[in-house]
Amino acid sequence: MTLQAHFINVGQGDAILVTYCDGGTTWNMLVDGGRADQGNKVVRYLRRAGVRRLDLVVATHVDDDHIGGLPAVLEAFPPRHFWGPDPRQARLTLTLFAATETENSTPGEISVTSFQNYLQLHAQVVQSGAIIAYPSAGFLTAYVAPAGLNLRVLGPAASEIRAILESLGAGMERLSVEERVGILSTATNNASIILRVDAGGPALLLPGDAEAEGWEQANAGEGALRADVLKVAHHGGLSGTPGWVPSTVQPRLSVISVGPNTYGHPHPTVIDWLQTYGPVLRTDEAGDIRWPEESHRPSLWERLLAWLRRIFQ
Repeated sequence: MTLQAHFINVGQGDAILVTYCDGGTTWNMLVDGGRADQGNKVVRYLRRAGVRRLDLVVATHVDDDHIGGLPAVLEAFPPRHFWGPDPRQARLTLTLFAATETENSTPGEISVTSFQNYLQLHAQVVQSGAIIAYPSAGFLTAYVAPAGLNLRVLGPAASEIRAILESLGAGMERLSVEERVGILSTATNNASIILRVDAGGPALLLPGDAEAEGWEQANAGEGALRADVLKVAHHGGLSGTPGWVPSTVQPRLSVISVGPNTYGHPHPTVIDWLQTYGPVLRTDEAGDIRWPEESHRPSLWERLLAWLRRIFQ
């Protein structure tokens, strides 16, 4: 039985392929798909990796740097199952912003377009015939994951989803557009689908863009967040890794999916915290990253490309 993760270099965004092989059968899960301009790159990567079908596609939350590339992926690989946010959130948000639409061109910032894109993606999934679910913590995964694979949904809490839906109709119309964007950005990050995956051995933790509240709600029991490999939340931003998280997760390897950005990602403090427990790898330096550990070392060509990116960015 083999569990492997591929952290695809999609710049400032997330796209993670998780594969589980038991004998001659391989189960494939894709978590997020990067920005729209990265969708075809993800498709090419999946094909090079030998993927013929996607058993599960997860859209952790509605940010464009996580879902923008998924339409291209779904067109090439119609999934058997799809998990994502409840589309009611997107519809209510669009109603709220109807009179004061705002656009953000910077990848990773929430905007009206983010919610519109998610609804379009959701419609595409419906048309594909995939089995759709909007999971929250404790969601039953046995009907999706094969025998031998432990797939747990640690977040978001169902209460967090309800709070977001209720807040959309609770006086937010009196706030400025900028204030609404700030509130919604934090709320959607904390509503990220948080996954823990293992096959009876080393565990992988995928927290999307969870911030403090999302992490606190996911830390539901002793050892719930322990993992050998951590996909660092929010591209290494300080808001995505509260100070208690590294000591709770204790990752032997941390992976930051990041590209050129104006946010200061990854934050040096986050890197320092994580390096206490093991190496920290970055896609902007190492390119595509594969785990287990024997696959970590980037090729000479990948190291040269990473060096050139650092010189010219």
